[in-house]
Amino acid sequence: MKRVHINIVPYVAELAYLANLVRSYVQPAEMHNQSINSMAFISSRYTMQAMEIVFLIYEHIGNILSISLRPGTFKSKRRHI
Repeated sequence: MKRVHINIVPYVAELAYLANLVRSYVQPAEMHNQSINSMAFISSRYTMQAMEIVFLIYEHIGNILSISLRPGTFKSKRRHI
């Protein structure tokens, strides 16, 4: 599983970047809710990106585990007598 951990580090770093706070720098408009609408839009975009990254992590883990479990790659630790 060390291979999985090493290969997933970049994905986790990108998820941490997407999880940072978003601040509103929008000037108040008509009903003073423009900043809330803008932040909701940004949040939805970041959520979609985060979901894509999580799916990539699952695919990556699945690929590595399927390669590890191929016939002939598993070595038994039993001694042959």
